[in-house]
Amino acid sequence: DSTTAYNEALSKYRDLITYANTYFSFGKMKDGWRTDRGRIMLRYGMPTQRDQYPAKSDYRAYETWFYSDIQGGISFNFVDLAGFGSFSLVNSTAIGESRNENWYNQYVPAHNANGYKELLNNQKK
Repeated sequence: DSTTAYNEALSKYRDLITYANTYFSFGKMKDGWRTDRGRIMLRYGMPTQRDQYPAKSDYRAYETWFYSDIQGGISFNFVDLAGFGSFSLVNSTAIGESRNENWYNQYVPAHNANGYKELLNNQKK
């Protein structure tokens, strides 16, 4: 709002950076806004729905975020591939984001080490 001295959008953006740094940092990565989840949150805001699935025996932890008011409804899937809280974006229905409809079978089973290697190779390209 240009009629006020206070910039609401900038304040909201800074709040998102603080949130990302608090909840998405891991290990030596203290800048949570630089992670995949941080990037998505800064670009699209807080998700309408956030489903978290913890690691279980032979399955990696993963999260699904849903935004109901963007592009008719979009979702993002993140998987903790290394097991250290570093969730990588492995699939999205958003225009311009990576899409992999086989993401669950490829990345969630912990015994599938090839999925992790493929993702790292794709990120280097």
